[in-house]
Amino acid sequence: MGLEYNQNTAPSPNVSAETMDSHSIIELIDDEIIKIDYGEEANVDEKKDTWVLTEKNRFWEEVTYSIALVRSIKLDEIELETDNAVNRALNLKFSSPSGIKTTPRAELAYLYNLSYNLTVKSRIVEFPSILWEKENSFHELYHKACRYLDIDTRVEVVQKKMKLPTNYWMLENEHASSIISWRLEKMIIWLIAIEILFQVLGKSESWEDFSWEKGIRKLLGLPEPKSEKEGEEKVKNLFGEEYQIVEQKYEIIKPNYNK
Repeated sequence: MGLEYNQNTAPSPNVSAETMDSHSIIELIDDEIIKIDYGEEANVDEKKDTWVLTEKNRFWEEVTYSIALVRSIKLDEIELETDNAVNRALNLKFSSPSGIKTTPRAELAYLYNLSYNLTVKSRIVEFPSILWEKENSFHELYHKACRYLDIDTRVEVVQKKMKLPTNYWMLENEHASSIISWRLEKMIIWLIAIEILFQVLGKSESWEDFSWEKGIRKLLGLPEPKSEKEGEEKVKNLFGEEYQIVEQKYEIIKPNYNK
């Protein structure tokens, strides 16, 4: 007796996963029956939709078929995520004929992360390492199962689709880099202009008596500091001409918080 395996195909790529409800998902899923039978030689019969096992190497043949089926299901998920990424990339708007986008950076970051995750996930379709040291018959059996599930063709389509959101992100990244470079150039030009201005003012006579302290005090409206001569004159007026300041001492007194 042969066994039957039901494989559910992925939803249509034209429908976004965010807009599908439980009823539409059920309508979009098609049943594909894969028959598992026993014979003298392991093989994948595409015409009869039958995967043949042998009693001798049944375990490793089941492992080979299982890996192919699991990778096909994983690829369904990648295809759906790729379609969503492409749809979001196509919805990016251009605000000028020059091609400057007004898309928020969060959307572009999402596209970049999604492209990166899809690239990482696409590695699941590589040849499984568990079969490397096995006989060539298992290699051929695995490739036949992948050919039956159209894994190689689907991987090529996914890789081509992933280029779109990646290119959008690279375009925006180059645009942002050019803006940052232009701002840095403007800052450097302003700094050079200010330096030249100070050099020109430093050679003028009206700029010789200028000091930053006086300029800041004048800008903030602060009074000019009293000179030492003014302080000595006040002391002499209080104590007479014979009074002389020999030494000035300053003591830092800590406040008493216990009072």
